[in-house]
Amino acid sequence: MEDASGAGPTPGIPEDQLQPHRSGLESQFHSKLGEARGSMLILLDDAAAEDHIAPLIPPDGRHRLLATARTAPADPAVTVLPLDSLTPEDSVALLESATATSVPKAPLAETAALCGHLPLALHVVDGRLRDSTDSAERVLASLRPPGERLAELGPVRRAFTASYTAPAKGAARLLRVW
Repeated sequence: MEDASGAGPTPGIPEDQLQPHRSGLESQFHSKLGEARGSMLILLDDAAAEDHIAPLIPPDGRHRLLATARTAPADPAVTVLPLDSLTPEDSVALLESATATSVPKAPLAETAALCGHLPLALHVVDGRLRDSTDSAERVLASLRPPGERLAELGPVRRAFTASYTAPAKGAARLLRVW
């Protein structure tokens, strides 16, 4: 955890002192929030279920929780900000910022389109473009074969797999057809 005042890391709990059960961990977490000198921003990335978020909602207005999840929590205490895909222009701008050398817009636009303008997919490609051993042409060529696209974008495949296994059978079938 990082102290929101910028003073540095908040003292944590040594691993050997963590409670063995979820309720004990939640209690330790809330105790640490109570001991904090200033306000804290708690980041929870890719929460799989609402019951992962609810226990981490700070009990007072001093701290904030920012969580990403595939499904919107129904808890009225949670403000939901839906995130959509990027515009084609923003996708290309993101990829342009990652390339070490000048790359024409057309291949970057095709790469962005093959990523569906999805932030996670663009992030993976951004990382590859920043790698001096990879090139925009090689990245684009690896994304063109439809059957290979998810293999090239490992984190996207894992996110789709998690989304596929979580919903009801009818929704999973729809995702499989897509």
